[in-house]
Amino acid sequence: MSYRTASAATLCVCSLWVTGCGVDDERASLPQVTPITSSAESAPENRVDPETFRGPGDGHVFKYPSANGRARECFFDAEGATCLGVAGPDVPDISVPPFADQAPSAVSVSDTGVRYTLFEGVPPAQVTLERGQWFELGSVRCEVDEALDLTCSVGENSFRIDGDSGLISTEGVVVEH
Repeated sequence: MSYRTASAATLCVCSLWVTGCGVDDERASLPQVTPITSSAESAPENRVDPETFRGPGDGHVFKYPSANGRARECFFDAEGATCLGVAGPDVPDISVPPFADQAPSAVSVSDTGVRYTLFEGVPPAQVTLERGQWFELGSVRCEVDEALDLTCSVGENSFRIDGDSGLISTEGVVVEH
């Protein structure tokens, strides 16, 4: 992949927080969203160097396991993270040109809040953030707990993606798209 292509993919995600990688419309059969509860402090021995996930440009990409065996992916830098997941049935469709209005297929978090979005133009992740592992880069912290739930946070804003259903729940300021 050329530097120009990698930079374009990074710019696409960083500036637009855009995404859209084939998550089926699973929203209708999902359980209700529950608030995120904070977990106990993660074990220091399970901390992963974020450079493990270095992708093209200034970004990082990782995949994370799910209970159904379907890996999902995330893109992050020192200021925010965007991950694939399933928006609840109460989350409205979003408009992200040049794509048609559609259900969000991802969620992003930064110091300004949490935003439902699409996931497009990010190269496939090669490395997995495994059960019980976590990392911090700048203001971003992500971890996969023992139930395979993924949580990413920036300050008081966070999202959790359920390890079974992929359902996204949020805490903090939700920014409209």
